[in-house]
Amino acid sequence: DRVGCAVADGRGGYTHLTGNQVGALLLEYILGRLAEREAIPPGGVMVKTIVTGDLGRKVAASYGVETVETLTGFKFIGEKIKEFEESGARRFIFGYEESYGYLAGTFARDKDAVGAAFLVAEMAAYYKERGRNLLQVLEDLSRRHGYFREDLASLELKDVAEADGFLRGFHEIPAAINGVRVAERRDYHRRKAWDLLGGREYDLTLPRSPVLYYKLEDGSWFCVRPSGTEPKVKIYFSVSASTGPAAQEKLARLKEAVLAIPGLNA
Repeated sequence: DRVGCAVADGRGGYTHLTGNQVGALLLEYILGRLAEREAIPPGGVMVKTIVTGDLGRKVAASYGVETVETLTGFKFIGEKIKEFEESGARRFIFGYEESYGYLAGTFARDKDAVGAAFLVAEMAAYYKERGRNLLQVLEDLSRRHGYFREDLASLELKDVAEADGFLRGFHEIPAAINGVRVAERRDYHRRKAWDLLGGREYDLTLPRSPVLYYKLEDGSWFCVRPSGTEPKVKIYFSVSASTGPAAQEKLARLKEAVLAIPGLNA
């Protein structure tokens, strides 16, 4: 149900693409080919999970396609497909998650590595015919939309029951991280969100889940989510910058600062 991708780097080795990068590349390929035929459907939608990176969102917006977010888990993307069909207001085009799950079309209703593997091969062949490889296409996307970098910290707990105490350490985080103000806080368990800069509170529409999400003023974000099956807490990080090295440095600083939050393990 998942598919990975590695690209020859021209120096005798391979560069392994992340799930976020493959998803953005597939979305660019699909929407680019539809746009060539003027066939992007009215009300077309790309669906991703809340912990999936934002390069895909930028790609979708460049083609006038809306992005809809769901909780982590591909079943939620499948539920959105059904919702779109029942309402008739939107058309599902593509869905993906950072953990290497992709779906084009509505037949499978779940992450589909069989179809995605064919689609990756088709995409690579299309660009190869035009003298380009996927690393070059990804570089083009980064120049247009920003260099996005993501990471995941998976922290072991002694027992699943410790997750609640761990999450409490995030309820009172600093007003700024690395000098960048925290702009938004979402508590998916309470189904509430706060615009911290505008002083506004609003309701979340996704199902209740023990997830905390924080967005910084520069667009960086991190999300804290207990594993549903193991004694672990996962912290997802995402940043963007004008160059790859700057994004990598920014990501390292964000990760270090978040993992050093006082009271994290209280």
